[in-house]
Amino acid sequence: MIATRSLFFSRLTSSINPTKELYSQNIHSGPVTALAHSTMTSIIATGSNDKFIKIFKYDTETLTQIVAYAAHTKEIQCLKYSKRDQYLVSGSSDKTAKL
Repeated sequence: MIATRSLFFSRLTSSINPTKELYSQNIHSGPVTALAHSTMTSIIATGSNDKFIKIFKYDTETLTQIVAYAAHTKEIQCLKYSKRDQYLVSGSSDKTAKL
């Protein structure tokens, strides 16, 4: 049974195509703990244990920070855009959610 699982796993992983890394930047002073992608535009939001939410616009060549918010008093744990990107909701270990 173990050999069968290993064989299945190796077949599964061998069919995954590697992707090209577009960006690699230090964008926060701490580790990135949350990320949300806009549903309608080329915008991402990142959150970190540095308590900041940062919004970036990207294309195939550049990643540009639009704005940074000192959003919470503790680590940002989750980010989510609304369906039409009208709102960004953040959750934090400071026991708050902000819209």
